[in-house]
Amino acid sequence: MAAGYLLIGTGFSLNAFAHTVPALAACVVIFTLGEMVTMPVSTAYIAGLAPEHLRGRYMGAYAVTWSLALICAPQMGMRLFALAPSALWLCCGALGALAAGIIFPFSRQGGAYGPSDTCTRPEGRSHCAKTARTSGAVNTT
Repeated sequence: MAAGYLLIGTGFSLNAFAHTVPALAACVVIFTLGEMVTMPVSTAYIAGLAPEHLRGRYMGAYAVTWSLALICAPQMGMRLFALAPSALWLCCGALGALAAGIIFPFSRQGGAYGPSDTCTRPEGRSHCAKTARTSGAVNTT
């Protein structure tokens, strides 16, 4: 996910320097690749962070934050664009790098969905070990 956020930020920030149609198309390709890497797994990542009994709340909070961003960001972006067009795109790049920096340490900690994958949770260890024994796998963590 961190690589996807970096691609998204890079694609948007390059808009500050793109002054031709091919350059703008290249920017679109870069941030679209970032979205293709990040967005499909982001909901799975949030679901993996949540304890099973709170998964709905986590997913609801995630949806609300996206909704608020869709409401607030256009107005804030247009105000910044009116002041300094390049600043908007460079801020997008900085925010992409910030997002990558925040998510990167968590993506390095075990499970497919982040730090609290069900096999790394204390309550999930016995289940994972039992599943691994019955499936013939060697690793029980």
